[in-house]
Amino acid sequence: MDLIASYQAGLADEVANDARDLAGAPGDRLRRVATYFHLYQHSQGRFPLALVLAQLALWAPKSKLARGWEEGDAKLCASLLAGYRMTAMKALEGEAERRLDGTLREALERIHRVVDPGSVVRANGAIACWAASRRLAPALAEKRGDAATKSEWVGFSGLGWRSVKLEAPAGAGAIEAMLLEALSRGAAKGWAKAERAVIFHKAMPKDFAANPARHFFDLQQKLAEQRRRTERQRLDHEFGETVRLVA
Repeated sequence: MDLIASYQAGLADEVANDARDLAGAPGDRLRRVATYFHLYQHSQGRFPLALVLAQLALWAPKSKLARGWEEGDAKLCASLLAGYRMTAMKALEGEAERRLDGTLREALERIHRVVDPGSVVRANGAIACWAASRRLAPALAEKRGDAATKSEWVGFSGLGWRSVKLEAPAGAGAIEAMLLEALSRGAAKGWAKAERAVIFHKAMPKDFAANPARHFFDLQQKLAEQRRRTERQRLDHEFGETVRLVA
């Protein structure tokens, strides 16, 4: 691997690590709300699916299947943030092509390019289908297990949406339909109400309501420093072990 390729691979690793930190563990749903909202804001509204996913992260109830949703959502959030950033960076074109699923990569590239409004709508729809089939439905299927019954469901009634209930087994088709319906409704009515619902949700920190962009920046800096500190501790421990063995 030459020097430039090595640098690009290292940069892509850093982007992926940042994305995983910002997506957090399954229970870190408020962290993902801030991350999804950042994607929506940074895209200047061209990525409304991220706003839909922020709403779903906020209103997901607690149940066995909801835990599966959260696990899938953590993987999805990391994939979307890493993919969004890689496809935005000219230096990472090759890494994006190598690391990202083709459907996701092409859709994110259309969001960045803003060819025309119709292209952006189709891109969000394509990502919704990808998210349902590659991240959310598989996670629900794993969590469902043998104990699940048809009475188990993940509902989002707090959103006031129509027919937003995923009964077990919750296949990709049901999730895809829910996401596409939310996109269609938002496109027809506008996203202002959804934005306010996320920004001023009682579960979100006060500094998020005051300035979502600043909240995300501070969160990103905090997590990056935590990762650097953990890495320093790991290296110090390895150095100490090496010295002990040599002595």
